[in-house]
Amino acid sequence: MSTPWRSTLGRLAAIIVAGTLVRAAVAARFPLHFDEAYYWLWARHPDLGYLDQPPMIAYLILLTSRLGDAAIWIRLSSLLLGAATSYVLFLLGREMFDDRVGLLAAALFQVIPILWFGGMTAAPEAPLYLAWVVALRLGWQALHGRPRRWAGVGVAMGLGLLSKLYMVWLGVGLALYAYRYARLHLRRAGPYQGAVIAVLLFLPVVFWNVHHGWANVRFVLHDRPRPEHGLAGFQPLWLVLPDLLFLTPAFVWAVWAMLARARDERFRYLLWTGLPAAAVPVLLAPTGMSRAHWWGPVCLGLAVAVAARWSLPTGIMAACNALVLAWVVVLILAVRPTVPPLSFLYFLYGWNDLAGRVQHEMAQVNDGTIVVTDDYEIAAALGYYGRRAFPVFLAGADPAAIWPRFEDARGANGVGVTYSAFPWTRCFHRSEEVAPEPVALYHRVRIVRLYGLYAPCP
Repeated sequence: MSTPWRSTLGRLAAIIVAGTLVRAAVAARFPLHFDEAYYWLWARHPDLGYLDQPPMIAYLILLTSRLGDAAIWIRLSSLLLGAATSYVLFLLGREMFDDRVGLLAAALFQVIPILWFGGMTAAPEAPLYLAWVVALRLGWQALHGRPRRWAGVGVAMGLGLLSKLYMVWLGVGLALYAYRYARLHLRRAGPYQGAVIAVLLFLPVVFWNVHHGWANVRFVLHDRPRPEHGLAGFQPLWLVLPDLLFLTPAFVWAVWAMLARARDERFRYLLWTGLPAAAVPVLLAPTGMSRAHWWGPVCLGLAVAVAARWSLPTGIMAACNALVLAWVVVLILAVRPTVPPLSFLYFLYGWNDLAGRVQHEMAQVNDGTIVVTDDYEIAAALGYYGRRAFPVFLAGADPAAIWPRFEDARGANGVGVTYSAFPWTRCFHRSEEVAPEPVALYHRVRIVRLYGLYAPCP
């Protein structure tokens, strides 16, 4: 091993290990988000597909939660995948440009919050990011004298689709690039073999949808929750706020650089493969369907482009971004966020106490066996913090979701938990409201004793 390469490898290891250790410290301290709790419940019900997302994250959580149900074990697979994504991002930058670009791209993964949290939280983004970068790298190799890599692209695309349907936009980007600048490859079997492999890997999700009335399609087109105002679709802003303040100018400049250097196939490749994924949240923002984390895959390609056009102003902006992220991390590790500037995270706290209160109220109800709520967040949190000590029913849930069916619990007594008033008499013969329970700085939940379930709650 040559001395320069040994030095590069040492720097890369330091970047990845340091970033992973910091994320691990936060992962052990930071309460589970409702989505993570929901995916943990998925892992308790292994299936070929689920209402909201493909099944990859459920099986990753199922694997690591064998070590325990603490947050660190639930997030372990995401931590490892985040480290792997950093490494492959380095390889992509090195192959397209040089070692310096690869190291900078790997370092940017550690300071871009949307990528940083994606490499920590137990959510579909962690496997998606790794599959995305692997497919980008193998696609670049396939276009430059290694046609057998198209099979690897297909495997990465298929695994990405099993993680999150958003992976399809990378396939669109690769197809657009090949059509415009590499049509010779479209006359060969490689790209089509890769597409077939991706489709074959995704078939279990198709099979699940066929047997569940195309629940994924219904959810995406009609049932996905939408905010009241379109621009709120970019929430949560805290996930991207540091980038908006500091790195977004660098990203915009990188896009301009890619356009200005369109004759350079390296920038052209990064531009076209990321363009469809960038267009989707922009075009859908007025509808309220856009989500902040949709920008994550776009930031992966932009990290390489920014690293390739590194300058003193870019370095200053990245350092400021890193300082803001470090400040948030220190506050998470040092204090419970009951006051600004972290009070926006306080809604994640208090659910363990609420689960204990619910169990106490169930003991006060004769033959109390079930918990009912009309809110997904409450259902997910109680499902996790109650450790499945009681079944949680979600009013109005899609039949394809993991929640129990009301038809199977007729006559049951239990406890209702909601943020606001709910028409319990539509599904229970009698109800008794008790003292509310605070679960967060800004929220209290209403707790109701319920008797005699006679119909599904609307």
